[in-house]
Order: sequence, then structure tokens, then C-alpha cells
Amino acid sequence: MPVSLEPDGDIPELNSRHNGVFLTECTFTEEYVKEQMQKLKPGKSPGLDGINPHVLNRCAEEMAKPLYIIYRKSLEEGKLPDDWKSARVVPVYKKGSKKAPEDITGMLDEGGGVDIIYLDYSKAFDSVPHQRLLSKLRAYGVDSKVLKWIHEFLIGRKQKVAVGKLGSEKIPHDSEEKDLGVLITEDGKASKQCAAATNKAMAKLRIIKRSFKYFNKESFSLLYKTYIRPHLEYCVQAWCPNYRKDIDMIEKVQRRATKLIPSLRSKEYTQRLKELKLYSLEWRRLRGDLIETFKILNGQEGIQEQTMFTRDENHLRGHSDKLFKPALKKGLNLNCRSKFFSIRVVNHWNSLPGNVVMAKYVHEFKNNIGSTNLDMGS
Repeated sequence: MPVSLEPDGDIPELNSRHNGVFLTECTFTEEYVKEQMQKLKPGKSPGLDGINPHVLNRCAEEMAKPLYIIYRKSLEEGKLPDDWKSARVVPVYKKGSKKAPEDITGMLDEGGGVDIIYLDYSKAFDSVPHQRLLSKLRAYGVDSKVLKWIHEFLIGRKQKVAVGKLGSEKIPHDSEEKDLGVLITEDGKASKQCAAATNKAMAKLRIIKRSFKYFNKESFSLLYKTYIRPHLEYCVQAWCPNYRKDIDMIEKVQRRATKLIPSLRSKEYTQRLKELKLYSLEWRRLRGDLIETFKILNGQEGIQEQTMFTRDENHLRGHSDKLFKPALKKGLNLNCRSKFFSIRVVNHWNSLPGNVVMAKYVHEFKNNIGSTNLDMGS
């Protein structure tokens, strides 16, 4: 998408406003380049080149000189690589609550559908008349190499809207899309995300297996919890598997990983977990659901409670913080909707003992869950 829109008609010449002062040269040093690189914030996203600012920041000492030479040559010749003229625009949510799913979930409850549409409007971006800008710069005394470089910088520029790894030139209507690293499919099922997470975890497992010849319990625990399990639990509240084949596929990663320890290889899976002080991934997902529910109900997630849950005011037995589980209409969306986080966790939460639910702090709640026999079939 071009960035400059020039109105029809000749561009008027502006009266000189430089008062005899001209800017014909732009001076900077290698040290200045290094200082600017060291000011880069490591937490920022990489540009179109894919180089993380953290790398540039840490390598400023080594990279300052070659970059200085490139910048100086660009300024002297008044030329820029095409990559320097490309920009990626990432939409930023500005108004309202992104965490209010009641409208969407309500439509699903009624048997309706929800579409996600990505639009690209050129009017959403500022358009600068470049020739008029150059004319004004000339009137203010910007001339010679500097003006030539600015002219080259402005012409032929392109920008596109980025949604995930796709740009606005090629965003298709598709049956699936990746949002914040999670595959969203039009049928709302998690099977493809389960397969993607499993593949990533298995790839890491193979790398670790090739890189280390021997594992003891301590080294395995560190490597597994750091490099493998996070792939199986990232944002899992949004895509928790509900089909047995998907549950078993994910669990298979941990089953295979725990066999890396020679002394445990011949033992049953449950025994391997016990000796490694691990839990099944299915149990950890339920635990994660309950911890997230505790945080929401206690105002620790920045999510309004009423957008996710409704308190059950008519409970007769159990603890006083029970949640109401809405009745779902039978239809195409029933199975999918019943597995949504805000629905699937209700029975588990309501069945918790009162001393667990009434914990004051998250760490206390976690400790109490660890000593509770959670019913996986609720």
C-alpha cells in the first residue's frame, strides 16, 4: 500500500525561510551509532529483518562500525535499500474491553456463528504529500545530500497491516488463523492446536535427546520443565483438549520424555511421575483452570468476574463461592461450547472443599489443591 497521496495540481513554490542558514550535511559518528543501539529496549518487537532489539543492544560494540559505514555510504550516495522503505503496521486495540466475551458466547449459546474479519483501510493511516514536504524543507534551507537522502527515503515506500505472520497483501479467508500463538479454527475445536503444540514439544525433546548422553532426575527435571512442557501448556486455558485422542497425544510427550532416565525406563508411567515428582499433564490442565478461576474471582487477573462467571445464589451444600452453570441449547455448538474454560471449570470449582476455595492468596490456593483429590471426570 503506497504511503503518499499527492493532490492534483502544481506544487506552489514557497518563499525562502532559511535566513541564510542551510543544512547540507548530516554528521554523526560511530560512537553515536553505538549509543543509539545501546538505547534500544530489549522487550520491543523485531522489525521486518527479524533481528530482535535485544541482539542489537548486546552486540552494539561489535556492530556499530559496520552499521556506521553502511549509514555513511547511504547518506553520501543518497540511496537506500528497499528494505528500509518497507513498514509493517500492527493493529493495536484502543477502546473498550477485549476481555468481555459475553456477546460472543451468548451467540454461540443461541446456536449462532461468530466470524473474525481482518480489514485493511488505507484511510486508517496518515498520508503525507511528499512533494509538498520536500518543497517546504527546501524553503527552510535543507539542501544537497540531506534533501536528496530524504527524497530517496520518501519515494517508493510501502507498508502493510500485519496479522500474525501474514501481511495485508495476502491475508486470506481461511478456516484457521493463529492468534497470539494459538490456532483458532472455524469449528472451535482444539485438535490442530494440540497437534501443533505436540510437534513443537517433540522437536525440543529430540534436540535434548541428541545433545545429552545421560540424564539423572535433576537434569531431566530442569530440561523438561524449561524447554518441553511450556509448549504443551502455553495459553492452554484457551485450547484445552477435550477429545481423548488429543489428550493422549499430548500426554504421550511426557510419557516418552520420562523414559530418558535409564533407571526409570522400565517402570510404569505413574511410577515414573511419582519418582520425578511430576503430575500428568491432564491433571495440571485442570489445576491451571482452577487457579485461573481463583484469580478471576479474587480480582487478580484484570478481568471482570461477570464476563466469565455468574455466582450461584441458590446453592444448598458445599462452599459459599459456587458458580452457576448455564444450560446450553442442544445443537451444533453444544459440544464445543461446553468445553470453553468458563463452562468446563464450573463443576470442578463447585466440588472443591471450602478450605481450598477460601484461601486468601494464590500460593495458598495452589498448595491446597496439591493435597486435594481432584475428580478428572467432573
